[in-house]
Amino acid sequence: MEAIDRRTLLRGGAVLAGAALVAPSALTRRAGAAAPGYGPLFPAPNGLISLPAGFTCTVVDQTGDTFPGLADGQPGAPDGQAFFPHPTDRRLWRTVRNHELGSGTALGDLGKAYDGGVAGSVAIYDIDPSTMRTVSKQLVVSGLLWPCSGGATPRRTWLTCEEGTGFTGAAALDQKHGYVFEVPSDARGQITPAPLTAMGRFVHEAAVTDPKTGIVYMTEDDTPAGFYRFVPFDRNDLAAGGTLQMLAIRGVPGYDTRKGQTVGVDLPVTWITIPDPDPDLEGGGPAARVVRQGLALGAATFDYLEGEDFRNGAVTFASAYGGTNNHGQVWRFTPSTGKLRLLYEPKNRGVLDTPDNLAVSPRGGVLICEDGYPRNYLRGLTPDGGVFDFAENILDGGGSEFSGPAYSPDGQTLFVSIQRPGIMLAITGPWGKGQL
Repeated sequence: MEAIDRRTLLRGGAVLAGAALVAPSALTRRAGAAAPGYGPLFPAPNGLISLPAGFTCTVVDQTGDTFPGLADGQPGAPDGQAFFPHPTDRRLWRTVRNHELGSGTALGDLGKAYDGGVAGSVAIYDIDPSTMRTVSKQLVVSGLLWPCSGGATPRRTWLTCEEGTGFTGAAALDQKHGYVFEVPSDARGQITPAPLTAMGRFVHEAAVTDPKTGIVYMTEDDTPAGFYRFVPFDRNDLAAGGTLQMLAIRGVPGYDTRKGQTVGVDLPVTWITIPDPDPDLEGGGPAARVVRQGLALGAATFDYLEGEDFRNGAVTFASAYGGTNNHGQVWRFTPSTGKLRLLYEPKNRGVLDTPDNLAVSPRGGVLICEDGYPRNYLRGLTPDGGVFDFAENILDGGGSEFSGPAYSPDGQTLFVSIQRPGIMLAITGPWGKGQL
């Protein structure tokens, strides 16, 4: 999320009364108390985060580091990322990473930027696992508006998602925004990206692909928000077009997921086709918004949908402010059954506050990044509904969000950023003692 003022406003008006319907075991966890995790947290020697005993963190790279072709160094605001096989050197780990920037001049070659008036970018980083340091880096896409998260595809490409659709009241930008762009992980140098307009023009957050069907599932970081799927005409060529659809609950048109939900209840899903996935937002008014089209046809309402991950045949995704107490929700949709299930909803922000990016661990737990107030944690959610603290941001008061969690190809290292000032960390330790 980029809109800090929006978060502050919502926190100030959050509903504090009422009980959330969650698994009882998930309500007992408090900082320092017994929990189904890895034990109490201790400050790491570098003073950036606190971790359980036995875990260590290494700074991989950070904003301002030397970056080829960029006088100001490595871009800031690291966000969503994914690992891919290195095209020529299997000893290295390659990650494609978003930099969630907005206003400003596009980085790199302006002739190849999508829009010269905005600074959002995508870069490739090659990491040496023996040192946990970046050994090479390159800018591949620039000129995007708040590229927040995204997702890897089976074709070894990265789907980068614009979280902004334009600047209200500002000078017109050169291009329309609010799109998904596909970025090859084996790119050599900067490319000019093309928007995948059939995948919708809205406040995109993340996009993950079902490897069995090629269907792409997408979240919307707005309110009201929808949960979407894109059914491509050709699963190997998203640019060939397809059908954009919004999730609805079967038999209950206009279902509102934001309040009164029960953990563990399966909700049968159907899909509403969006008539105009690429609306003229400037001239069409509020009704032209993609989400308004879906809601008018009976789709379900969500609240600020954030990160998601596709693993073990299901899509796990977060709502930042959903829930009875507006502290967030974690949902899971299983395509094979067509069922949506609420996995977790906190009773108070001391347990979980504003879940944002997430990653499903190779060991079955869900690693959740907070973007809350006043401090931010990495939380673990176990399959039986237990929540525990895994790490705490202790840098400069802990106010910056964690972002871009991704497990290394061997599953033994967690890479995650403190988004501001922009520090990428590699975390290693005895993962087998828990479910992260």
